Amino acid sequence: MKVALLSRISTSEQSNESALEELKRVALNKGYDIYDVYEEVVSGAKGIEEREQLQRLLSDAKKGCFQAIYVWELSRLSRNLRNLINIIQELDDIGVTLYSFREGVSTDTNSGKMFISLLGIMSQWELSVRADRVARGIEHYRKTHKSWGRKKSITDEQENKVIQLRTDGLSIRNVSKEVGISTASVQRILKTA
Repeated sequence: MKVALLSRISTSEQSNESALEELKRVALNKGYDIYDVYEEVVSGAKGIEEREQLQRLLSDAKKGCFQAIYVWELSRLSRNLRNLINIIQELDDIGVTLYSFREGVSTDTNSGKMFISLLGIMSQWELSVRADRVARGIEHYRKTHKSWGRKKSITDEQENKVIQLRTDGLSIRNVSKEVGISTASVQRILKTA
């Protein structure tokens, strides 16, 4: 059987060499061939589109280049629970097993599948808790503050002055200098006037 090894570290100051050596040892002791090692230096919170090596790994998996992926721990695959579940589901759909050394989880076992299902449940719970927390925060803010959103940086008086000066024939640049705001702000005011 061919396996792929995925190694991810967040910064170039970190090293994942010992973890990779351990994964190689485990795979070779089982008699597996190592197809390739996919190494990346990127935050695990990044989405798939921002992780070149993960994209390459998934592409090779879809091509049938290997039958299993070995990672040191699930957080090396992704720190975002929803992304992790999606990646694991994608691998399962194409028949590629995921093995996580630290957690001792393999998606080709019943207990591994149960563990992944529990992750999915936790992911849904995490999303609903986060949505509830955000909604309560917004509601509290609206009750305790007069306005919602960014503070207005240009006053009504400045807007009126911009319109008046432009009507009087001043250039946008001169209006900007006179009022003390950027030319882009002057143009934005004039577009909405």
